[in-house]
This record gives sequence, structure tokens and C-alpha cells, in this order.
Amino acid sequence: MKYVQFFIALLLLIPSGWLNAQQEKVKFSAEKLEYFETQIRPLLVKHCYECHSSKAEEIKGGLRVDARSLLLKGGDTGPAIEPGNEESLFLEAVNYSDLYQMPPKYRLAKQDVAKFTKWITEGAAWPDETVAKVKTGDEFDLAQRMKDHWVWQGPLNQKIPKVNDQSWTRRSLDNFILQKLEESNLSPNRTTGRAALIRRAYFDLVGLPPTPDEVFDFINNPAETQTAFEQVIDELLESRHFGERWARHWMDVVRYGESYGHEFDYGVPHAHQYRDYLIRAYNADVPYDQFIREHIAGDLLTEPRLNAKGFNDSVRGTGFWWLGEAVHAPVDVRQDEADRIDNQIDVMGKAFLGMTIGCARCHDHKFDAISTKDYYALTGFMQSSRRDIRAVYPENVIKPLIQQMAEAQAKISSAVATSISPQSVLSGKDFAKYLMATREVIYGKPKAGQTPDKNVLFEDFEDGNFEGWTVEGTAFGKEPITKETQGDYQGDQKAIGKGWANSHNIREGGDTGKGDAHKGKLISQPFKLDHRFIHFMICGGNHAGKTCINLVIDGKVVFSQPGFATNVFRPIRWDVTEHQGKMAQIIAVDDQQGSWGNIGLDHIEFSNYPTTTQQGQGRSSETVAKELNVDAGLLAHWVVALTADETKDVKHPLHVWRNIMNLPAEAVKGKVTAEAKRSSDALTQTADLLARSPQLDGLTQWTTEWFAEGEAFPIKPTPSGTLDLRHDTLRLFKTGTINSGQLSNRLTGSFRSPTFELNHSAIQMKLQGKDVTARMILDGFFMYRYNGLLFSGFSTNVNAEPTSKWHRLQGDVHRYKGHKAFIEFLDTGNGSVGIEDLRQTSDGSPRDIPNTLIIDIVHDGVSDHQTFATSFGEQWEITLQAWHEAQLSAEQVGLINWAFRHQLVDVPAAVKESVMQQWEDYRKLESSIPAAEQVLVMADGSGENENIFIRGNHKALGEEAPRQLLSAIVGNSPVETHGSGRMKLAEDLIKPSNPLTSRVMVNRMWHHLFGRGIVASTNNFGVLGARPSHPELLDHLALRFANEHHWSIKAMLKEIMLSSTYQMDSTPNPDYNDIDPDNNLFYRQNIRRLEGEAIRDSILAISGRLDRKQFGPSVPVFVTPFMTGRGRPGSGPLDGAGRRSIYIGIRRNFLSPMMLAFDMPIPFNSVGRRNVSNVPSQALILMNDPFVIEQSKLWGKRIAGLADKSMEDKILQMYIEALARVPSKEEIADAVEFIQLQGQEYKIPAENLETDERLWADLGHVLINTKPFLYIN
Repeated sequence: MKYVQFFIALLLLIPSGWLNAQQEKVKFSAEKLEYFETQIRPLLVKHCYECHSSKAEEIKGGLRVDARSLLLKGGDTGPAIEPGNEESLFLEAVNYSDLYQMPPKYRLAKQDVAKFTKWITEGAAWPDETVAKVKTGDEFDLAQRMKDHWVWQGPLNQKIPKVNDQSWTRRSLDNFILQKLEESNLSPNRTTGRAALIRRAYFDLVGLPPTPDEVFDFINNPAETQTAFEQVIDELLESRHFGERWARHWMDVVRYGESYGHEFDYGVPHAHQYRDYLIRAYNADVPYDQFIREHIAGDLLTEPRLNAKGFNDSVRGTGFWWLGEAVHAPVDVRQDEADRIDNQIDVMGKAFLGMTIGCARCHDHKFDAISTKDYYALTGFMQSSRRDIRAVYPENVIKPLIQQMAEAQAKISSAVATSISPQSVLSGKDFAKYLMATREVIYGKPKAGQTPDKNVLFEDFEDGNFEGWTVEGTAFGKEPITKETQGDYQGDQKAIGKGWANSHNIREGGDTGKGDAHKGKLISQPFKLDHRFIHFMICGGNHAGKTCINLVIDGKVVFSQPGFATNVFRPIRWDVTEHQGKMAQIIAVDDQQGSWGNIGLDHIEFSNYPTTTQQGQGRSSETVAKELNVDAGLLAHWVVALTADETKDVKHPLHVWRNIMNLPAEAVKGKVTAEAKRSSDALTQTADLLARSPQLDGLTQWTTEWFAEGEAFPIKPTPSGTLDLRHDTLRLFKTGTINSGQLSNRLTGSFRSPTFELNHSAIQMKLQGKDVTARMILDGFFMYRYNGLLFSGFSTNVNAEPTSKWHRLQGDVHRYKGHKAFIEFLDTGNGSVGIEDLRQTSDGSPRDIPNTLIIDIVHDGVSDHQTFATSFGEQWEITLQAWHEAQLSAEQVGLINWAFRHQLVDVPAAVKESVMQQWEDYRKLESSIPAAEQVLVMADGSGENENIFIRGNHKALGEEAPRQLLSAIVGNSPVETHGSGRMKLAEDLIKPSNPLTSRVMVNRMWHHLFGRGIVASTNNFGVLGARPSHPELLDHLALRFANEHHWSIKAMLKEIMLSSTYQMDSTPNPDYNDIDPDNNLFYRQNIRRLEGEAIRDSILAISGRLDRKQFGPSVPVFVTPFMTGRGRPGSGPLDGAGRRSIYIGIRRNFLSPMMLAFDMPIPFNSVGRRNVSNVPSQALILMNDPFVIEQSKLWGKRIAGLADKSMEDKILQMYIEALARVPSKEEIADAVEFIQLQGQEYKIPAENLETDERLWADLGHVLINTKPFLYIN
């Protein structure tokens, strides 16, 4: 590729005649020329000339191979041959490389490829001959194309035409219609009757039939029809159902679907939020220019529009970008990205511009003023944006709340830091004293006359029974578990001895499921708390309150310890000092069935020692405390802290002290000196390793380079001394990190890196926290969360507490070097992550560095335990001073947090009361964080321009295409911004100078009110689209929409519906068949068939089953036995729970058969105009579909129950409900006869005809199958 790019660049600098001139100067030997003529030219003629010579009908790829100069010049991808170079593009093609494979239908024989290789490497000899000239076709001339097609001009202000019949026109648009009719000697139809008019208006505006009362109120309104009709329109425009009707139209345009289709039809998360957004937007009459802003860049609006609940509604508009199809395991992920972006651009172009921009993907548009560069300029906007599942909160609540919490945190942090000093917390001398005292407790020997306290074994379950315990339920069985009676699959549980209690009960046979199906309790006898600590072993499920060991005192649970979701026993210690002297019971609880529905208990000991390892050695903390004049309770905490497992970690600041406590004094100096050197050496080694692993760009400029969405992640690194207020004890955040829990673990959000090129085999990240996902998004691909095939190792769950550790993204990562990617952290409100470092690497992760405080603590004066403790105390005072001065290092924060976590220190007394109150106030603020809603949206990313893909091939890159809207609209106006630039794209779409946007939308409105747009091809205003039947009218409406109505869709609809044109009768005039057979001049209103959704909703409305509830997750579609395939969803109810059709799920592979029969589009691409078919399957659906039959029965039951109505009145009721009109006498007579005949079939007595549900259900079924029910007149 480097040669291709080099020659393309070179060609831009070379005069056009140079190559031919050079060709003439080259002299070849007769031998080489003969080789060409006998071996090469025949191959070219046979395999290449058909597409790449003067004889070709069309020169493919812009390449000719019938002259040396033309081969040197090359085609779209640059020079085809480079004499002497075996990597020439021509040779790549005949060798079937990734870039090109020629000839396309078969591969050349190896010997023929060898001939071409020999010829090119030896200079590509060619005789001196004249190059045949051919016409290469029309060049792309933007200006000429704009001049030649009507759409690029205007819209222009049009004079209102003068007409002869002024009495007919009600609105200015009528003049444009009537002028054309009068020019053709046609007359418009009369105004239709009120019954037809109200039914037309109801279906056009709300998609539901009017009720009988609404019909009669309009028919009997004494006002003039125009006045009465305006009242109806106003009511319908204010109806909450208006948005449901018009949102469904737009959902076709943006190919709305709730699953990704393809093989497994995975669901699109939170898709219904976009649907609900549309309904609210149409009901609120959001101006169309704002509607566009919200779709293109709603996430970037500085003042977003809020819905009634206070949530950001603007951001939801961007969800439409992500509603297309998606595959879960693309072999070529870059091609998958190109295809996804192509769909996004295609939908955007058709929806807002009425242009088929996708046709310029591989070459300049064949007909329209859209170049390939225009296409790739638009792809840059998508390349610079990211998919985001965002948690949105009520803006008017969360913003001030976040500010209050941040201010409170800063205030508490400042108060504590200001008051911190060795005198107010713990002096270095005392720090050293407690270190020495702890050593004495753990390893000291009792003095003469002193005897060590002994532990009391309360229960070890070694006797093979539960004597002294009460067993409830079946979970714990009749006796303890042994290795012989446990499940083999439980493995070595590391119990002490041969017996233990466990509620996983398979004593009488069974498996995992049966073992965890039991419930029960194991209750100890009451005992007196005579010791300070209770030690025991626990295993089993991690279900708080469900699978746990409880300590009950005075009837209350004082301690409750759940398992850890492991069969291996772990030690637990309860400090019961404050409860000594009271009576207590231990209760093992299993109240959980299913996975990990069990709990295990073993080896319960009572002790005055904080660790079980002290049994038989060491001294009591009370005795040592008296001798050394320290606090006994605090000393116990020190013993626990220094013997905790965390101090075994080399990164822990007290790790070295733990390891030297039991050494003789003379061995201390050598040991600590060695440990200091080890830390220093590890630091150097890690620095060398990281030097080969580049840090991701922008890591230290979070606010400008990285992208934080939601509320969890702060926009700048944590300042020194920031208190972590999430725990029971105060702690500090590590200085200079980004932590999503800085304010609260309840907040959610995402944090994304700048885009980078992947040029190493792994990503390593130094992280602290838990329950947060860190993952790499490669070329915008997000589907691997459904299936990790081909993308293993792209995601990891953060699990590092309390200290940070390196996490790696590895697996398949190495396969994608050269691709573009970014890292994202997703905090869903269940945990948090602290981000310290992110790097690309081809090495292993750095080893843990021994805590570097040891380097400062160890010096020549350290010779034994006491001097080492004293030096530690000095470092403690240095640490406190650094806290006071806001200069804390990561290691110093670790030391302070360890001390606070184990309650070795407390807030200074001078500020404790105030701090505790403020902390409590902070907790109240945190508890008021409102619930968030999850929405699928677009987020900004690093600004990137895309290169042109030559012939649509992402492996053959051409020139860069700076981001901008079509050149025919904005000229040369590239985006210059840090992010995507979508905000400028949105503004360019709605500029008055844009000739397309307002025209396209008013044409859509006209289409839905008349059944055909002024431009019939609603999604294509280009050369291949239909010409406008009334171009001046289109301009007139477009300008009124933008200027007079200020982009109000409701106002524009009202203007059209109050026109004489809209209100015309739909009866065809046979005399006009020759002049206007298709009603292109609109001499009448069109007869229109209802869409499938409106038909279904009408059936629900007349049956009485319609549930008018709005919004929320979709009701699953009813799945018939014939709807099969992978990803088959669970079926919803037959009637869709009575909800309107817009609320029924749209799964691409499992669409409703009824909707498909009535031409609901399969949501693959943008559809602006549905097909309107008339096929047998529609009649079969209405006759036989269980839904239709069920609803007919409900309708019949309701009508039959109208006891106060006669048979004729019931027939009248049904006609009004179904058809919004009074039936004729003949229709009533026919219906009566039908009832009587059906009665005879069912053998129903004459006196029961009016009340038998079956008869009225059958009549209802007949009416549903009539054309007047299915069509709007």
C-alpha cells in the first residue's frame, strides 16, 4: 500500500504529458520486445482487454492496459505497474490480494502470473506505438448538474395564481391546484359530505375511527362546515393520539425496528424510548428544525428540551442512527462499519434531504449532484460519533443535586485536611508505638506468671450430629456433611476436620438443582458472650439475608454474614466486645432456592484474640496495652489490620513490617534494605517496560480529549485530599485518577478515550474498583456483547479492591492491528472504577511494584524493629503533612486509607462533630439521587475525516474528504471542531439556503393527507425520482412551513386540511379518465386504503378492547406456529394486550403476518411511501385470522348486550362505529336479512335474534371485511 499512496501523491505533482514523454525515451532490446509480443500481449488481450482497453464498452476502474503509458498512469487507485517493482498493483491483482482480484471471475494460471512478474520486474517492455483514444464518458460537473435539475434551485417565492372560480378557493394552496385544473379544462370535485370528512380527518390525524357521538356532533353542528371542521381539526391536533399516528409514519422513514435481524435477531436495547420520544415530539408540535437538530445532534444541545418528567428528551432523537440491522460476527469488521455507516447515511439523506446519497458510495452519483467525496465527507460524521446507552436523569433534579454533593464533598474534604496534623490524629511516635505493640501481641512471649488466654471451641460438627442445635426445614438434613456425603462437584471445601454443616442437601441423592432446592435454619442453643471475638468458617451463596450466618442478640440480628458464592470455606471474625455479657444465638439461614441457594458453617471459636493464628503464641492485647500505655481497643484494631490478608500483598504499605515482625533484631536491617532495593529495582523495570507501551492519547488532558457521558465520571482528575464518602469510615481517593464513584456508586455514566490506531497486541489498564465494564470498541463494532466469536478478550470486568491492578484486553486483539479503536468504561450504577493508566502493549503486564514508601522509610539508621518502626512513624507524619498541603502521592493515600479503613485513626476531635453532621447530610443528598432511564443514543467522539474508498473498497483509500454536508448545498464548508461536528451538520440542514429540507417535509405531509406526494417519490427528489406535479405549490408550501408557520407540523397540516383541495369528494369522474387518469392534477381527493396498523386499531376500537395507555416497553408480537427460526421470541398475547399497533414489538425476523399482508415495510431501509397492494392474503387474514375473529366476538357481545336498542338501532350503531356514517334503508334491510338467515343456520328462536352474541359477531365480521371499512373516501 505504501507504493500506491506514494505514486498517487507523486502523480498529483507530475504534468499530464510527462509519462508519455518518458515512454518515448525508453528503449527496449529486441529480445524483451519479442517476449512482450509473444508472452504478454496475448495474455492482456485474452484476459484484460474486455474491461480495460479501447475496445471495452466501459472502462472499469478508470484503468486501460492497452498501452504502457496508460499502465504507468493507472486507474482510480494509482499506477498499475511500477517497472522493476514486484509489488506493483497489477501483480497484486493477478495474485488475488486483499485489495483486488483480477480477472474477477477466475484466477490466472501460476505460469501466466510468473510471466507478468518477469515482464514488470525487467522493466515492462512495450513497443513504441500510438495510443488509441476513446471517449471515457461525461465528467462529474457539479455546477452543471445543479443547473440541470429543478431541486437545487429555490424554493422560490411564488405569486398566488389567479383563477376564474374564486369562490372555490379557501386557502392559497387551492389557487395552485385550481390553476392547473382550469388550464386543463377540468373542474374540481364538490366538497364531500360531513360523515366522510370527519372519518377522513380522524384517520389522517389520529389513526382511529370517530365515535358515534363525535360523528353526530359534527354532522349536527349548526355552524358552517368550514367552521365546524376547523373545530374538529383543532381537537384532533391536540389529541394525545395525534403523536401515535404521525410517529408511525416517521418510523417507516427511519427504518424503526427493535431487533437487529440477521441470524439471531438480537434485540435493540431500549428502542422503544425512541418511539415514545417521537410520540411526545409530535404531540408537543416540536418545530421541525428543532426536530432535526435533536435527530442529528440532540446529544450536543447545550439547552436540551425536557419532557414532562424533566428528562432530557432531545438526546433521544439521536437513537434513530442505531435502529438498523447489525451482524454479530463480521469477518471483515471494517467492511461491517462501512456498511453500517452506509445505512445511516442512506436513512439520513432520504429522511431529511430526499436524496439517495448512498448511490455515491462507489463512484460519483450517476445522475444527481452528489460526488463520492460528498458521500465520504458525511461518513466522517459517523466515524466521529459513538453508540451510547445513556442513563438520563431528571435534569432539574440531578444537576443541582450533583452540584450540592460536589460542594459538600469539597467542604468536608477541606475541613478534614485543614485540621489534619500528627497532634490531631496520631503522632509518628504513637504510630511507631502501636507497630511495636502489635508485634508484641502477635509474637511476644508471656512474662513470668502470665498465662495466655485460650480459645473456646463452641462447635466443630465432628460428632456426626446436631446435638445442641435446632433444625428447621429440610436444608441442613439430620446430621452434618462429610467428605463422603458432599457432592463430588463441590470439590475440596477446605473445611476443618471431617464434619461441617451445609444446607446443600443431597444426602438422599440428587444433583446441584435438587441440593439447592431446600430451605431451612440451623439454630444454636443460647450462650453468653464472654469473649471479644467470634471466629468461624463460612461457604455458600452470596444472597444477603437469604444465605447467611446471623448473630442474634435480644431477638435482633446484630451481625449477618452471607457466603461468597464459593464452596471453599473462608474465615470470618465478629468483634462482639460491646456486647460482652449478653446472651446470643448463632443461626445459619438458607431461605434461597436455585443457584447458590445454600450456606455452610464450620469451626466456631470464641476468643479474646483478633486472629485465630494467635492460639498458643503471642500475648493478649489488654496485657500489652497496659505495659506499653496504649489503648487496648485500638491495639486490637492494629492487630487485626496488620494480620489481614491485604498486608500479604507486596503493594501494601505495611507488607514489609508484617514480614519482619517475627525476625530476630539482627536480621531486620538486611531484610528491609533488600526490600527497599527490590522496590527500587521493580520501579526501574516497570518504567522500562512501560516506556515500550505507549500511553493512550489525552490521558492527562481528560477534559479536552476524553469523553464523559452521564453523571458518574468527573471531567477532571481527582484533587489531592478528596474524601471518599461512600463507606462506613472515611477514606481518600487516589490523587490524579478518574473515579466514577467520586460522588456516589449510584450514579451511572460512560467514559471513552480518544480514537487511536491499534498497533500493539494488547491493551493494559491499571484500574481499581469493581462491577464496571471496560472494553475496546473496534471500528465502531458493538455487537460482540451478544456473541464473542472473533472478538474474544475485548472486554473485562473491573475487579480490584481495595488496591488497583493491571487489567488486560488481549485474546483476539492482536488480530486487528492497524484498525481504529477506543476504550470505554461503562458504570451502570452498581460499582465504580478508578482509572490510573491505559496503554497499548506487546509485552506482559508489569509485575506488582513493592510499595515505594519503603524506599523513603529505609535508611542507614534503621537497624532493628524499633528504629524501623520509628522511621515508619516519621513517614506517617510526612504523609499527614502532605495531606494537609494537598500534595499526597498514591502510596501515601494507600497508607492513610488503610489506617482509616481499620479504624486506627479518626477524624480530628476539633472538627469531628461538624464533619459527622455534614457527612450525614451528604448521605441524605446521595439517597435522593433519582432513578435514571436508559436510552440508546449517539455520543460524540474524536473528530475524524474519512478517506474516499476507491470503488467503495475500504482497503483502497483515496483522498481525504473533510466532513461537511453536500457540496451542492453548502459549497466548500468543512467542519473544524474537536468532536464530530454533527451540530454544524444539523444547522446546515435547516439553513434557509438549503433547497431540500422544507420541501421534503411538506411533501411528506401532503403524501399522508392525499395518498400521493406533490413529488410522488417521497424519498427521492433526485433525477430518477418523480417530478413535482405542482412545483410552484411545493415551493409555496415549503416557504410557508418554514417562514409563516415556523416549522410547525400541526399548523401546516391544519392549513392543508382546511383547503378545498383536501375536502373534495373522492369519486372519480369518468369524463376525466383520458385527461387525468391518475388524478395527478388533484381534481378529487384520492381513495386511500388504511394501513395495517390503522385497520387493527380500528378493529380494537369498535370491539371495545382498545387500551389507550401510552408509552413503555413494547408488547411482544403474537408468534404463530409458522414463525420459526433462530432468535424466536416468546409470544405476546393474541390481541397485543389491546394496545395500539405502534406499541407492538417490531422484531425484524418475526414481523406480524397481518401487518405484512397490509404492506407494513420490513424495516431494512428508509421507506417514505408504502406499497398499497390488493392481494388475496388480505381477505384471508380478515376472514380467518384468530385476532379478527376474537375481536368480532367481543364487538358482537357488546352490541348484543344493548338491551334498550332494537335490531335496526343496533345495526345503525355498528355502521356508525365501523364506517362513521348512517346506513341506507337498503343496507339496514340487508343486515336484518343477514341476521335472520344466520339465525336459521344456528337454529336460534326468533325472539332471541336481537340478543344472541353469535349473530352480531358475524355481522361485525362482515362489516370488517367490507371495502368502506378498509378505505378512506
